[in-house]
Amino acid sequence: MDRTDSQHPSQSITTGGERVDRLLSLLEHRYRRYIVQRLRIAECPMPIDQLATEIAAREKERPVNQISQEDADQIRTTLYHVHLPKLEDESIIEYDRASGEIFLMDQRTEFESFLEAITESAIVSTDG
Repeated sequence: MDRTDSQHPSQSITTGGERVDRLLSLLEHRYRRYIVQRLRIAECPMPIDQLATEIAAREKERPVNQISQEDADQIRTTLYHVHLPKLEDESIIEYDRASGEIFLMDQRTEFESFLEAITESAIVSTDG
């Protein structure tokens, strides 16, 4: 095959640019992926306390009812200071500090395929 007349393969590969880089960076941490997945499944706002307890249970590999207040508080602090602001800055979630509720934003269409892939991956990994 003569490649002089055809396009070089590297010219036809797209990496998605800055938008994809930003999204991949945003979703690189397991806490942020869990928050997004959990809010999508719940289809309603969730309290930060509940999310912190669930994440602590996953981290400790124990049932939610066996998670200490201290373990949940450590995760809650990390969510509050690190992970929720990053998701909020990209308009993925809204965190109502007064009520402690976290909302998945409606303007997530550009991220929908990534979110679906993450959710499907999580379901496959827990089933298999």
